[in-house]
Amino acid sequence: MPNLRRWSLLVVVLIGFTSCSTGTENDSVIEDTSTPTPRARVRPDTSASSEVARPRPGAYVYELAGIGGTEVPDGTQLTQTIAASGDVDFITVTTNRNDNTQRLELRWESKRVVQLSNQTTIGGQQRTCVYDPPLEVLHIPMFIEPFDDQTFRGAACESKVEIEVVDRDSVKDATGRAWSVWVIETRSEASGRSDMTTHWFSPELGRDIRTQTTTETTDRQDQTEQILSRYPGLR
Repeated sequence: MPNLRRWSLLVVVLIGFTSCSTGTENDSVIEDTSTPTPRARVRPDTSASSEVARPRPGAYVYELAGIGGTEVPDGTQLTQTIAASGDVDFITVTTNRNDNTQRLELRWESKRVVQLSNQTTIGGQQRTCVYDPPLEVLHIPMFIEPFDDQTFRGAACESKVEIEVVDRDSVKDATGRAWSVWVIETRSEASGRSDMTTHWFSPELGRDIRTQTTTETTDRQDQTEQILSRYPGLR
């Protein structure tokens, strides 16, 4: 088999965060083997609402592509399935390429959304990170702002996370529909790996429409893009 670059299971839920970091997640979700897909953009937009709708339960399907020279197989999809219980959303992330999964718990509060835990199952091995205190991922209402830096320590989830809401915009999903979005940048560092993700987040849907992620380690750089193609209520 060729020595293909691999990228880790980085899931963007509302805004993406690192997997529970033990330095071994680099083996996992998908082997990179295809051509990049360019990101379609439309005119800048300042109409994105400051209020955020909680996403409807169900499956949110994203087309996954490599950019900047990273290769991903044609037809690769990532599915984020939401189940709600009270004020907590349980989000299970899978791909159509293997059996690896990631499970996130997000709690919706009156003024913010926080991530409670993050569990990954890769090659049958499970790792769980519980955030104490919870990891802030959204402020409600939304406005352009940097969040305070957040640092977590522990064998399963040692990391530093930076989040900044930088702009409003408009972007198209994979069906060609244009959405009013907030542009959010997240940066994280953990176990010798750094991740930079730009999110085009729809407050109407309560989900990302597109994301672009750059992952760097000492010996490689991978860049990927996710584009929403299906979601609950789409006709």
